[in-house]
Amino acid sequence: MEDQPLTLPLPKHGTRARKRLTGCTCVPCSRRTGAVEDGYLPRWSWEFLSRRVGPDRIRQWFDAEQIEEWRKIGLSDEEADMASLMLGLHPALVWQGWVEAGLDWPGAEADDVVG
Repeated sequence: MEDQPLTLPLPKHGTRARKRLTGCTCVPCSRRTGAVEDGYLPRWSWEFLSRRVGPDRIRQWFDAEQIEEWRKIGLSDEEADMASLMLGLHPALVWQGWVEAGLDWPGAEADDVVG
């Protein structure tokens, strides 16, 4: 019998069960809110981007070194935003929880236009 990956019905993102079971560090699962200066950097999963647009299309825009880094540690908020927009999608269409994360860009004042 071949070794096949174990597929489990995973709890949804943003639950403690998902965090405990998979060690997920996405923003909803990590439950990080507000500006906290402790060096923590939540990451967005490469798998969601790869499934949504396909690895061939991603390779057209990004080099192998960048893609390998994303596979290992995921994408930062800025990388996720930039990558999805370059591939023609809003990040919320790629990552569940993007809108709920309520991202505030560091250094932006309340009245600043970001973008």
